[in-house]
Amino acid sequence: ALLHDAAMAWVREEYLSEKGPLPKAGRAAVRRHPLWALKALSDADGLSPSVALWAIQIHERPDGSGYPFALRSEEISRPAALLAAVDVFCALLSPRPHRRELGGREAMDLCVRLAGEGQLSGEAVKALLRAVGLYPVGSHVALSTGEIARVIAASADAYDRPVVSVVCSPSGLAPRGSRVMDLSRLDGISIDRERSITR
Repeated sequence: ALLHDAAMAWVREEYLSEKGPLPKAGRAAVRRHPLWALKALSDADGLSPSVALWAIQIHERPDGSGYPFALRSEEISRPAALLAAVDVFCALLSPRPHRRELGGREAMDLCVRLAGEGQLSGEAVKALLRAVGLYPVGSHVALSTGEIARVIAASADAYDRPVVSVVCSPSGLAPRGSRVMDLSRLDGISIDRERSITR
């Protein structure tokens, strides 16, 4: 997972900062980077051959629209399919030259939609949703109480009701002491929206 995109370092910088659609040469370079990663990882001492397999398959898609080999569902290893869902989710949370970053809820909703369209494994997206919930750890949410809270854990019982720590009262002041709430166990408090926090 950590090494699969290392070969993007060999893709020309101008392609990576492109604000619109990539030119043909840029698309070709991006689609080749898993092959470069495969070569580098295959030559590395002490790495399991599975690592190289996952690195080359992480950009494959169940509907055959991925690269570099346009594999389909049954040809993609389960770990690579899971890593693909995580990779897409993390990419959506990060800004790109051609788009803004998405919030955790938006990113997860899009991953669920992509699974429905066959571009991500449904099994992998369900596993991601169970692990992360709709609001990733570290994101901030506005509560129905008027408070702002930071998500500190996903809830095993409800994707949309994580465990949070209140960081700001309705008046805008920091609360006295730490107030942690498992929203899955509190009927009267809900998340109104995800909130970006300016650092």
